[in-house]
Amino acid sequence: MRIILLGRKSIACDALRYMLSCGAEMLTVVAPEKTDLIKQESLAKTAQNFNIPVTTDDDLYEMIAHNQLQNVDLVISIVHQRLIKQPLIDLGRMGCINFHPAPLPEYRGWGTYNLGILDNIDYWGTSAHFVNSEFDKGPLIQVNRFPIEMQKQTAYSLEQITQKHLLQTFISVFDKIINHESLPSTPQGEGRYISKKEFELLREISDDDSPELIERKTRAFWFPPYLGAQIKINNQKFTLISNAMLDTIGENYHGMY
Repeated sequence: MRIILLGRKSIACDALRYMLSCGAEMLTVVAPEKTDLIKQESLAKTAQNFNIPVTTDDDLYEMIAHNQLQNVDLVISIVHQRLIKQPLIDLGRMGCINFHPAPLPEYRGWGTYNLGILDNIDYWGTSAHFVNSEFDKGPLIQVNRFPIEMQKQTAYSLEQITQKHLLQTFISVFDKIINHESLPSTPQGEGRYISKKEFELLREISDDDSPELIERKTRAFWFPPYLGAQIKINNQKFTLISNAMLDTIGENYHGMY
C-alpha cells in the first residue's frame, strides 16, 4: 500500500511506525520544518530515520502538478494544521482520511481542547473522517468518545490523554483498510468551528467573570510555553495560573521542553 502522510507530534510518529510495521510503503511525509515548542518527537526526523522523503505542503502540490507521485493508494492526515486541497484530496485511490483529536461534529478545527474544558463537558473523543474541501467536515468513518473528568484537566493534560486514544482510533481504522474491510461514510451534519479571533477572545479574563469561570479559563488555556488565560493590568497582558495548577507542574510537566 502506497501512502502519503501529513502530520506532526508524537501521535503521527507512532502512526508512521505502525504503518511501516504493516508493510506500507511511505511515498513521502509532510511535516513542519520546525517542531512545536513543546518537546515531542519530530515527525520529520522519524521519517528521515526510515529514509522516507520529507517535504512541505507547497512542494507536495508541486510534485502532484508535475506527476511525480504515481499510484497513490491513500493520503493520511494526523493533527495536520493546514487545509488539504484538491488535487491532493482525490489523489489516493482509497481516499484521503484525517484523524482529528476531538469528537466530531461537536469540535471542529483547532483550539478544541480549550473549548472542551470551557464547555465543562463530561466526555471527550477522537475522530476519523474522509477529507473534503472544508476543515473537519468530511463524512465520518469513526468517532470514539470516552468519559473524562474535565474539571481536572488542563489543555496540556487533555492533549496527552487524547493522543493515546487517537492512536487507537488510527490503528482501528488502518487495520480495517489493510484487511480490505469497507469503511463507513456518514455525513456529519451541524457542528461547531470558531475563528482565531473568537478563540483569542475566549482566553481573555474580564472583570465580570465568576471565580469558577476564571479557574476554568486558566485550565483551558494552560499549555506552556504558549500564552495562557490573559488578564490585562495597566494595558499589559499577563498569563494566569492557579495554585492548584502549580502543584501539578512538577509531576505532569517535567521534561516537556
